[in-house]
Amino acid sequence: MNGLANDTPLLINQLIHEVTTSPNWDEVIEVINDCKYGNPIGESDEDRAKHVTDLLKMDYVGCGSERIVMTSKKSALTPFVVKMPLDYTGFEDNDEEAALWNNAIDDIRHDIVPLYAWEDEFIISKRIEPFDDEKGKLFKDKIYVVYKRLRANGLIPIDIAPHRYDQWGLLDGRVVAVDTARCILQDKAKRTNVTNNK
Repeated sequence: MNGLANDTPLLINQLIHEVTTSPNWDEVIEVINDCKYGNPIGESDEDRAKHVTDLLKMDYVGCGSERIVMTSKKSALTPFVVKMPLDYTGFEDNDEEAALWNNAIDDIRHDIVPLYAWEDEFIISKRIEPFDDEKGKLFKDKIYVVYKRLRANGLIPIDIAPHRYDQWGLLDGRVVAVDTARCILQDKAKRTNVTNNK
């Protein structure tokens, strides 16, 4: 574990280099910029995601309607994922997730997936496998505790909820929120004011 922690900045730089020096990088930029205005490739979000992943010669992890999640084929870099937008909202999601990480207090950072890099076209975070329903039910009490702690520390979750198990996973044996793109950080002064007025 300490070896990875010590090597993380170097590995992140290698991953950024792998993505941005791809021979197909210009085409990838064109595809994701075109996606701001619709779906130029394929019939589904997954078609677009797999096309971009193929262009970058990376491993496809998954996608939502707004972002692709992929990782390197190099084993040393697989503890990290690249999140790249599939549409305009995906760009906003990356910006929101990065801004939240950069402004969060340590108590919040402890309960969310670590973010390591924020580029114009992508972000890089720790790779966490989201819970499926079965595993989520096993951890539902811990999920609820983390959710309440995040709220108490000033994170207003717009798109994550305790019953949405795919928004949670394990990091070093503890439950963390996997995707914080649609969350808001409440100002500490406002939190103190609300707490004192109860």
